[in-house]
Amino acid sequence: MKTLKIAVHSLVDVITNSSTVIYVQVHDKTVKFMKEFIDYFLKKSGSKKTADQLFEFKMEMDPDLKSDRISDIMDEEDCTEARALQILEEKLKDGDFTDCNGYDKRQLVLVPKDGSKDTLNATEWVQKIFEVDANRDG
Repeated sequence: MKTLKIAVHSLVDVITNSSTVIYVQVHDKTVKFMKEFIDYFLKKSGSKKTADQLFEFKMEMDPDLKSDRISDIMDEEDCTEARALQILEEKLKDGDFTDCNGYDKRQLVLVPKDGSKDTLNATEWVQKIFEVDANRDG
């Protein structure tokens, strides 16, 4: 019997003001791992399809952060929302998905290729599957 091991993410402890914080981030390898995960279950269920045939995989900025960044750009540049969105899209092309503290706030979104309007925020679902617990000693 084969075992599928899923490494959700690596944990990094950041100690500030006597508190421990765990940051979970989507990274470039997340798409590769998610495709392998889906392909595994498709194959085991007898499907000849692949994840790439069924879904478009998108790395997107967290919607709340996107809204905040647009507001900030509008204030800084004294411009319209449409222009602020253009500026933000240019920054996103350069890979700037960070919040004001410098933390990467991308999420992985799967869009079905069958024309369905439904999308799946894979980041949110993976976080729901696994419970992350952090403790501070001392």
